[in-house]
Amino acid sequence: MKITTLSYIQLNEACQEMSEKVMLFTGRTPDIIVGIRTGGEYIAGMMASHLDVSSLVYTKASRPGKGMRSRLTPLLKKLPSFLNDFLRITEHLILNKSKNKNRHITLDESIDINNLLKDIPTPLILVTDDAVDSGATMHGTVSLLAKLFPNGRIVTAAVTVTTKNSIIIPDIYLYNNTLVRFPWSADY
Repeated sequence: MKITTLSYIQLNEACQEMSEKVMLFTGRTPDIIVGIRTGGEYIAGMMASHLDVSSLVYTKASRPGKGMRSRLTPLLKKLPSFLNDFLRITEHLILNKSKNKNRHITLDESIDINNLLKDIPTPLILVTDDAVDSGATMHGTVSLLAKLFPNGRIVTAAVTVTTKNSIIIPDIYLYNNTLVRFPWSADY
């Protein structure tokens, strides 16, 4: 398992590269970008600026490990990087062995996605996330959007895929079998 750290500048460059791949893959600009909170929210915003997309919506999913990590942030920032790397790999291995891959996915209710796409017969929807681990959150998001927009085309993008056993592999990704330390990571 590899680990890499991306600064905001490097992440913006990565989002530019993914945006170019989206255009090559789809042949057109997405009608809307759906970012999976919280990491995918940053990716969605950066990709929206590169793709000149103004319609952004976010999904939220509950998943294990998130609360504990946020409580440990002050400690993690003080640890040496080799120890943080060890903890990242250990957490990744433990969470991906979990049998419970179900996620409750909700769309941001402050934006009416149906109204945004009502006049588009075949909307192109780009779903973004920072990392795909088990794939449960992205899979749940794609399933929800497919039910809401049966005529839509859904394309997925993430900076990294951390495991080869993911439920879903994004259409576009930059890193494989790599844990990425993002600027918003607790141990950045």
